[in-house]
Amino acid sequence: LAERYPVLKDEIPLNPQLRSLSDDYRTVFESQGIQLVVPFILKDQLIGTLHCGEKMSGAVYSDEDIKFLSTLANQSSTAIDNALIYSKIERRLAVQTLLFILSETFRSSKGFDEIMNSVVKILCDFLTFSYCGLVSVEQAGKTSVYMFPEFTSDVRSSFARAGYRVVGMIEA
Repeated sequence: LAERYPVLKDEIPLNPQLRSLSDDYRTVFESQGIQLVVPFILKDQLIGTLHCGEKMSGAVYSDEDIKFLSTLANQSSTAIDNALIYSKIERRLAVQTLLFILSETFRSSKGFDEIMNSVVKILCDFLTFSYCGLVSVEQAGKTSVYMFPEFTSDVRSSFARAGYRVVGMIEA
């Protein structure tokens, strides 16, 4: 696979370049019944392999079979690349949307505590967190905690004992 071409199990002993395959790899071939390995190459990088067992007919893999599976691997590599690109674009769009929503929240005429409560809820909902909390430390040393969903009374008490002002807990 270092040469990035399909490897037939029966060719391993005949090809000097393939003889260097580790014993572990040979054991995998044997134990899994792998007859053919076809590499997935993307931008000159090996990104995966297709492992094929024995053909149901018992026949050996023909050149035509190998060409077909190589084409399938190449098209799959392209599809994987496209999916990765799409995922990155989707993530960037989500981040831009989140930033827009947060900027609109910050620009609102609400009071500071209400804005912070909104921000915590937006982050929790948008990023699908089970919990989100923000701690605000003011210049005077006053510390406020904004959280969603609401903590239990024990946790609120712990924050209060530590000198935190627990603000605007939002009901889930």
